[in-house]
Amino acid sequence: MRKDKGNMFAGSEIEHSETAEHAAIRAAFKELSVHVKLKNLITTVSFNGTQFYYSAQIIGGKFGTSWRRIHKFSN
Repeated sequence: MRKDKGNMFAGSEIEHSETAEHAAIRAAFKELSVHVKLKNLITTVSFNGTQFYYSAQIIGGKFGTSWRRIHKFSN
C-alpha cells in the first residue's frame, strides 16, 4: 500500500489465473478492508513487470480495519 498526495494505492501481484482487475479488487479488500467497484484504468507503468492503476469507488467494508494494519500497529 502506498499513500501519495491523499490517494491510497493498494497493490498485489496478479495471481496465475486472475485478471489485473480481479487483483486490484482483491488487494483493496486485503490491504484496506473495503469492497470496490473499479471505474477505469488510469495508467499502466512498466516497472518490475506491468503495474495497473485504477480509479475505484468504495461500495462496502470499513476502511482501515485490515488484519495487516491492526497487526502492524499492535506490535
